[in-house]
Amino acid sequence: MVSQNLIKAVKASDIDLVKAIILREINSSRTEQNFKVLESCTYAKRELEKSSLTLFEEDNGKTCFSEDKNSWDKDLWQDMRIDFQHNFSENKINNIVRVMQHLRIQGHSDFQVKRASSASHNEAPKRKKLESPQEQRSSMKSTHQAGKNLLVSAVIGSSSGVVAGLLTNKMIGFTLGGFLGGLVVGAVVNKVNNSINKD
Repeated sequence: MVSQNLIKAVKASDIDLVKAIILREINSSRTEQNFKVLESCTYAKRELEKSSLTLFEEDNGKTCFSEDKNSWDKDLWQDMRIDFQHNFSENKINNIVRVMQHLRIQGHSDFQVKRASSASHNEAPKRKKLESPQEQRSSMKSTHQAGKNLLVSAVIGSSSGVVAGLLTNKMIGFTLGGFLGGLVVGAVVNKVNNSINKD
C-alpha cells in the first residue's frame, strides 16, 4: 500500500520529495513481504507521467552492481543505494531489489520479513475467564462488598479519631487523633472484613 506522504508528494508534483520518500523506503522494504518500494516506484512513475513529469533518470552506466551473485551482500546493497541516490534510474532500483530478494532467500537476518507482534495474543490467556453467570455474579458481589467495607472502615476510623481528639481537648489533638485513629481502626476493620470475605 502506497503511503499517504508519497501520494501527497505526487499530487504536489514534488519530484525531489517523491525521490526522498522512495530512498527511505528502500531501507524499510528490507523487512516487508513484497518490497513496498517497488509499489511506490510504480505508483509514482504512473501518476507523474499523467502530468508529463518523469520520475526516473536515464541510467548513466556507473554502478558497483555485478551479476556475480557471490558478491551480493549487505555492503554491496548499501553501495548500490548510494549509486541510486546519484543516478535515480529504474535499472538501479530494480537491481537493488534483486539483491534484497537474494539476501532474503540466503537467510540474511536484516532482510527477513518482520512478523507482526503477537503481544496481544500472549496477554489474553493471562486474564482469568469467568466460566459461568454464577461466577460473574459472585465477582460483582465481592467488588461491591469491598467498596462497602472500605466505607464502613473509614466511618469507624474517623469516629474513633474524633473521640480521641475530643479527649485531648486540643485542636491539634483533634486533627491528629482523627487522622491516626482513622488509619489504625480503618486498617483493622478492613483486615477483619477481608478475612471474613475469603472464608
